[in-house]
Amino acid sequence: MSGNHSQPVQSVSDVISQVPAAAFSATLDRAEVPRYGADLPPMWHWFYFWTIVPQAELGSDGHPRKGGFLPDLSLPTSCWPDLTPLTHLETDLP
Repeated sequence: MSGNHSQPVQSVSDVISQVPAAAFSATLDRAEVPRYGADLPPMWHWFYFWTIVPQAELGSDGHPRKGGFLPDLSLPTSCWPDLTPLTHLETDLP
C-alpha cells in the first residue's frame, strides 16, 4: 500500500511459541501437537497476536471500548463480522 491514507493502522506483534498450539491440541484430545517449524492448522493463528487491554478499558461486550482505534459507529458489536480464513499467513512455529 502506498500513498497517503487517513485510516488508522494498528500493529500487534507476538512470539510464536508452541504452548498455545499444544494447549489447544490437548483441548481437542489430539495426540499430535504441531511441531516446531510446522504450519499451524487453519484459524489457529487466533491464539496469537492478542491485543491486551486492561479490564477497566473493556466495554460491556468484553471488547475494547469504542472510540480509540475504532470509532464509535453506534452499531452492535459482532464477534464474527467476516469469517474469512487467513490461510496465506506465515504462522509457522519457530
